[in-house]
Amino acid sequence: MILRTPQPKRPRDDAKAIESPPIGSDRRLVIYEDPVVQLPESSHEPQPSDHMLCTYQCRQMVKSDFLDALSNAEKQVCDYLSKLENLNENFCKVEADRNKFRDQFLYAEQELAAAKGREQALQLQLLKEINDSQERLKKQLESCSKLEIKLENEKNLRIKAESSATSAEEKASLLEAKLSQLSESIDREKMRLNNELAQLQRDSKLSVSRITADLERMECRAKNAEKESELLKEQLGNLKLQLNECLHQKSELEKKLSSLTIPGGASTESNILVKHLQDELRNYESEVREARKLKASYENIELLKEKLLEEKSRKERAESELSKLREFELNMRKLEDELSSWKSMLKKIPDVSCCDDIPLKFSALQKEVIDNMMKVGEANARLKQIEVALDAAQLGKQNAEAEAALAKEKAESLKLEVNRIELMFCCSLLAFICLLGNSSKKC
Repeated sequence: MILRTPQPKRPRDDAKAIESPPIGSDRRLVIYEDPVVQLPESSHEPQPSDHMLCTYQCRQMVKSDFLDALSNAEKQVCDYLSKLENLNENFCKVEADRNKFRDQFLYAEQELAAAKGREQALQLQLLKEINDSQERLKKQLESCSKLEIKLENEKNLRIKAESSATSAEEKASLLEAKLSQLSESIDREKMRLNNELAQLQRDSKLSVSRITADLERMECRAKNAEKESELLKEQLGNLKLQLNECLHQKSELEKKLSSLTIPGGASTESNILVKHLQDELRNYESEVREARKLKASYENIELLKEKLLEEKSRKERAESELSKLREFELNMRKLEDELSSWKSMLKKIPDVSCCDDIPLKFSALQKEVIDNMMKVGEANARLKQIEVALDAAQLGKQNAEAEAALAKEKAESLKLEVNRIELMFCCSLLAFICLLGNSSKKC
């Protein structure tokens, strides 16, 4: 029999050299043939006699085995070629991915460098902005403190102005109260005087009615007295005539008595006659006295009429004078009340010694009130300006804080972006390494 030697195994290094081409090479795959294995001489020493023992059948068997081995080898070659093509495709893909990842890596490095540069620039800008904002904030705080000091001063000035204005208003209110009291007192005096005037008018009406009644009574009495005087005149005329007759008779009787010598018997009769005559004379004298009294009373009635008229005129003049006197008294009382009120006001008002000082004091008070109002207006304007400045400072402060916050947010976002880029770079490196490992494993 022909002893068949098995095919020697290929070394692993050569297989790796065949299967794994060098990375990055675009050359075609080179297949190395198996080296000839030299058997040691001690194991099998071929003898020419062994070769001679082969028969045709052995040759056919060897041929069939060889053909089978050849077909298997061809199949393996086809498989290896397909695997080689697949590996070449995978290698091309891996090479493309490697180039792509290398480009991405380079781009990521450039972005990282640019991001670092931007980060440094932004940090410098942020530091500059923070310093500027801090300086602005310090300036704003200083201006705020100055404005607060000014505001406190303005508030103090405003409080002083308000206190002076309130004091002036209190003084004005006191003066107005005093004036209102004076006006009320004047109104009360007017009411009282009007009441007194109405009472006086009523009293005057009553007195006039009484006087008219008295006048009517006096007129009636005067008329009656006139009638009586007329009657008395008539009686007086009659009595005068009788008196003249009596006087004439008396004179005649005296003449007769003186001429005649009366006897003693007739003396008694004559004495009686004389007595009668004397009685008649006395009666006549009494009547004459009564007539004189009536005449005097008549004259007195006329005098009374004249006196009554004079009294009426005097009464009218007295009433007019009395009304004038009452008016003067009322005016005097008013003037005295006003004078006393003004004196009390002068005593209560400081820096006023006489009435001439009152207009000056009022003008000074008006000027003071106007000045205080102007100061209050200026203080309000300053306060508004300070409030506007404070609002502007607060807005600037808020803007600076917002800018600082935005800068901080930008810095944080840049840090996050840098971290993200670093993570992407690390991930890309890991992916690249994994792809290289997978490709090496596949190979």
